Amino acid sequence: MRLLGKLHGYYPTDPYEASLVDMIVDTFEEVYVGILRANSSKIIKKLFRETMPRVIKLLEGFFNDGWLVQDKLSIADFYVGGFYTNYIWLEHNSGFKK
Repeated sequence: MRLLGKLHGYYPTDPYEASLVDMIVDTFEEVYVGILRANSSKIIKKLFRETMPRVIKLLEGFFNDGWLVQDKLSIADFYVGGFYTNYIWLEHNSGFKK
């Protein structure tokens, strides 16, 4: 994803902004791995109901003119947006409802 971002202008050239994008992508990667490794619906429910809201809350401080990190779209926005879209779909379509 980082390579595609660099090739197509979705990865910051500023080193500090690039490190923030990397941090966001790596954080969501850890959540993805947690979901993939979860072998019970109880663990998955906890990830979606407790971990994800905390991660989303953490990201609130990174918004800049509607985008994460920089003033234009980056791979962090694609990553978080894709994850959030899938999270919403799973929450409403997979039996994770209360």
